Amino acid sequence: MRSFAHLLVIATALTGVLAQYDDGYENVTTATTPVQIRLAYQGPTAMMVSWNTFQQLANPTVSYGLSPDALTQTASSSVSITYATSLTYNNHVDITGLLPYTTYYYLPQYSNATTPYTFTTARLAGDATPYTVGVVVDMGTFGALGLSDVTGSNGGTNPLAVNEQTTIAALTEMIDNYEFMVHAGDIAYADYWLKEEIQDYLPTTTTDQGAVVYESILNAFFDEMVGITSQKAYMVNAGNHEANCDNGGSTDKTTGVVYTESICLAGQTNFTGYINHWRMPSGPSGGLGNFWFSYVHLIRSSLSQLKEMMC
Repeated sequence: MRSFAHLLVIATALTGVLAQYDDGYENVTTATTPVQIRLAYQGPTAMMVSWNTFQQLANPTVSYGLSPDALTQTASSSVSITYATSLTYNNHVDITGLLPYTTYYYLPQYSNATTPYTFTTARLAGDATPYTVGVVVDMGTFGALGLSDVTGSNGGTNPLAVNEQTTIAALTEMIDNYEFMVHAGDIAYADYWLKEEIQDYLPTTTTDQGAVVYESILNAFFDEMVGITSQKAYMVNAGNHEANCDNGGSTDKTTGVVYTESICLAGQTNFTGYINHWRMPSGPSGGLGNFWFSYVHLIRSSLSQLKEMMC
């Protein structure tokens, strides 16, 4: 993982390169270059395209079409949002009026990609054709890029063995074998940053730098996932690591300092990063905000079954 210390690095006159922007993992030379591209179903005839930039966009726009050589249609929004400790802006564009289960080609605004990305819309409800879904939980970075191949000096365990690979690498390798991804909570484990530092997986910083470290880990995870999330709908749900900072109660085994949740800054609590980064299909699914997995439907279903049992 690249240095956590700098968001903006001014290149020297010797290189002649413009300002370089660093989200903790990905370096780009312009503040509007898309990073962390991700997709989410919005029903069978719509797709949410999201990405991050270092500068707020007035009208985030996506060009798309049925051919890579003819991105003749565009969709735009006014959603380019951030929060106090974020290093980037989250841009969200909902492309509607699409054909179900159809492959489209697309490019987010200001992309310098030489070929368009692709996505395939969802199937219609009732389609009984078998398909495979990729499902993960509790998946995130640990150490520089996902699971480490070494143990930490203060308690890290279960390193990757020779010829083993991270889950992200395996999912990327098998991308043609599943139709979309479901990540049912605990995304990135960025809130684990202090514990990772204590276990010597990350460079030692101060707790005052916790916001930058947290955001850098979060961004690194999203950047690592782009090979998947720019092609497949990535349907996420919130877990406890999206709700709170997991460092409260951590003890530095070297100094003996016991940390409390007071070190948890904006973006690490109350689902802040999750709410800003994602746009799940709450409308079509009857959910609330990005908490789209509708517990309302489960409750209604349970009540309906109970009613039938009582009749």
